Amino acid sequence: MAGRRVVVFPSSAELGPVLAQLVTSRAEKAITSRGRFSLGLSGGSLASMLSKELLALPELDCSKWVVGFCDERVVSFDDPDSTYGLYKSQLFSKVNIPDSGILTIESSLPVDECAEDYTRIRSE
Repeated sequence: MAGRRVVVFPSSAELGPVLAQLVTSRAEKAITSRGRFSLGLSGGSLASMLSKELLALPELDCSKWVVGFCDERVVSFDDPDSTYGLYKSQLFSKVNIPDSGILTIESSLPVDECAEDYTRIRSE
């Protein structure tokens, strides 16, 4: 694809601040043009890195953000494997993102129903 580039960072310490700045600059543009910013989050080490770096930014405003999850496991939110659980404890509980801006799975449903339900709420 034209306009895409790959940037390699020597370490997560160098990647983190650049990633946080990219997210917030995209957020500003999206909010200006569409009134909200939609972000898909994955788990693993990204949760800790991105949470830390976003919280380090002065005047971070997440009030018009809508976040969904790209790799959530069907586990309770307090399970260490829950991507939402990681972000809730490390980021969401510390910023002004509204509960309605966090699209979560219904982990009590069977897997197939859970996926259908999540697809439905993401498209509302």
